[in-house]
Amino acid sequence: MSLKLYKLALKLTEKILIKNPDDYKTYILMARILEELNEIEQAMMAYKMAHKKENLKI
Repeated sequence: MSLKLYKLALKLTEKILIKNPDDYKTYILMARILEELNEIEQAMMAYKMAHKKENLKI
């Protein structure tokens, strides 16, 4: 996938999280996109948020 599509996908996940900030699956998707963009620190933060949000549902 091209770099432009990853950046577009990142913007879409940000919009989804604005509407539903407790959706842990979207945080996981965001983290995977950030990994592909070589934004490792931000990806780790997104994984941590996903873990936090998932534990709130239990």
